[in-house]
Amino acid sequence: TGVQTCALPISMQGDIRAGQSLSDALAKFPREFPPLYFNMIRAGEVSGQLSEVMIRLADFMAKEQVRRSQIISALTYPAILVCVAILSLLFLLTFAIPKLSGVFKGLGAALPLPTQFLIGVSNFIGAFWWAILLALGGLWYGFRFWTNTRAGRHTWDAFRLKVPVFGKLIQKLISARLVRTLGTLLGGGVPILEAMEIGRA
Repeated sequence: TGVQTCALPISMQGDIRAGQSLSDALAKFPREFPPLYFNMIRAGEVSGQLSEVMIRLADFMAKEQVRRSQIISALTYPAILVCVAILSLLFLLTFAIPKLSGVFKGLGAALPLPTQFLIGVSNFIGAFWWAILLALGGLWYGFRFWTNTRAGRHTWDAFRLKVPVFGKLIQKLISARLVRTLGTLLGGGVPILEAMEIGRA
């Protein structure tokens, strides 16, 4: 909210005026400032190169923003196609097939098994759409909870890396981000072991 956004810098300003360092003040807000930020700033404070570190960090953030924009632009068209395909399928199952099923019943002819299956699926969706939505919501919540655990996140990441085509792309993106992060941290004066630990996260 706007109140929280305004309270964040005010609280940091109060901590700094009370004698805390900028890195310690940032460390109190891990959701807004990842470890990369306050570790680099801490290294800049120790080395006396805070201004150079801040410039390097700003450059890193700008490149990360460009990278995210490129990824979103590349995935927008496939995502639109998938959404259109899903909506078209739902339209057929919930509106078109029920009307056609009445025509088929009026003919009195025996329907092929695939046609009977589609009509059954359409009737099920029409009768239990609310249960399907609840089930999908529960599955999504369970999936998010599972991926937030260490074992679940490890299993999900391993699966994503094995997906054809996209697995290789994900590997390249992660490798590029890790190299950029390590370069930024090392250039900012962070020790290599600490930089590797931050990059791993």
